Formats: sequence, C-alpha cells, structure tokens
Amino acid sequence: IIKKWLYSDHDIFVREQVANACDAITKLKKLEGVGEYHPKEGHTYEVHVTVNPDEKTLTFSDNGIGMTEDEVVEYITQIAFSGATKFLEKFKDEADAGQTLSDRYRVQVEIYKEALERLNGGEVRQTLLYSFSLGRAIEI
Repeated sequence: IIKKWLYSDHDIFVREQVANACDAITKLKKLEGVGEYHPKEGHTYEVHVTVNPDEKTLTFSDNGIGMTEDEVVEYITQIAFSGATKFLEKFKDEADAGQTLSDRYRVQVEIYKEALERLNGGEVRQTLLYSFSLGRAIEI
C-alpha cells in the first residue's frame, strides 16, 4: 500500500526525493561546520532535478552525503522521516537552532518558491519557516 501510495502520487514522490537530497546536503554541511569535512574552495551545495521527456524519467541528484548501511536499515520503512534529524541531534548544542533549520530547508523552500512563482505568475516576496520548538518564524 505504501509503495503504491508513495510512487503513484507524483507530488509526494517529488517532495520526498527533494527532501532526501536536502538531508544529504544538510549532513555534509554539518560535518563541515564541526570541522570533519573540508570542501574544495568554491564548492557549492546543489540539488538537481533533470527531466528527460524522451525517456520519461526524472533524475534527482545532489552532492551531499548518503546514508550508512545502518541508517538505511533503520529508516527505509519510514515515509517522510528525515534521516538527518537523528544525525543533527548529535550537533544540536553546537549551532544556533534557527540557523540549522534555515540551512536544512533552504533548498527545498527555494524550489517551492520558484514553483509558486511559475504557477502564479507573481513574485514570492518572503519565505518563512515556522518552528514550533523555537516558537517563532525563521526567514529563509
């Protein structure tokens, strides 16, 4: 049932793939922040969605860090669960929570913003993420 639901609802499928890519980047950026990863100068974190109409495929790619075998086993049955959440818990005392949330969702919110602008033909002037745990909105 989950397989049919996840893969037959295109919006959910695309959102899950983008969220997974954002998680991969978030994990690598956190490692960079604590000095365990050193990217080359000029490195940018990216999520790409490539559409191939001839082959009728979508390809999602990122330059983050994937899951370990143990993480795959633990999270593979969980839909809409961020594997990065548990990873980030290890570092929650080492960074401002608002900045962490902003970094975590920046790429995803930017993709939603661009989609809304295309669909509505207007400009999105502000993007906010509300954190219940912080009790405030964070500008993205």
